[in-house]
Amino acid sequence: MSFFHCRRPVAAIGAMLAFLGGTSLAHAHEKWFLEGERPELQAHGFLTPYCLSAVAVAAVFTLAGWFFWRTRQRVDLVPGPERLGATAAGLTRFYALVPFILGIHFAVPLLVLGVQGRLFSPNNQPAAPWNLLIGTLEIAIALSFLYGGLTRLFATALGLLWVGAAASLGWEIALENLHYLGAAVFFYCTGRGPQSIDRMLFPALEPSPGAR
Repeated sequence: MSFFHCRRPVAAIGAMLAFLGGTSLAHAHEKWFLEGERPELQAHGFLTPYCLSAVAVAAVFTLAGWFFWRTRQRVDLVPGPERLGATAAGLTRFYALVPFILGIHFAVPLLVLGVQGRLFSPNNQPAAPWNLLIGTLEIAIALSFLYGGLTRLFATALGLLWVGAAASLGWEIALENLHYLGAAVFFYCTGRGPQSIDRMLFPALEPSPGAR
């Protein structure tokens, strides 16, 4: 995976946050369809036998995979691109496209939510006039990620918006939308790649080669 080849671990952490946050969205989607008062988070539910048994199974599979990996002298368990015939030139072209692909992936929901005046997900409706200001900012961030213009500036704005959401709506809402913080860190560290306005018109705003 290209993210793990980043020279700076912060960019890899940002990509991982974007991935891990995205994998938890299925549970968060349930709140999009609730009407009335939102139920409080039941933190003690983690201590139920059902949840603890699931964690135990996951831990057992993880340890078994690690042991099997060690017995195979640290050979990858899942074939990577190189073992499936990928060339260095092909990998380079693909890695150059990753920021472009992620930019579209995050631009689409931010653009839709910005037009609706909602923050990060359909169940978060800020009060007026904040919904208009937040929606405008989300649209600006979406266009920046889509076209690759002033990407690092708007990545910083996205990170600050996530912190503001945590402060105003609570950490539960912020953690449900952790992937946006991951996107902010990733794009700040890597920019939007070669297919971007920044690379063509504002190269001084791009991160240094050592950060990409």
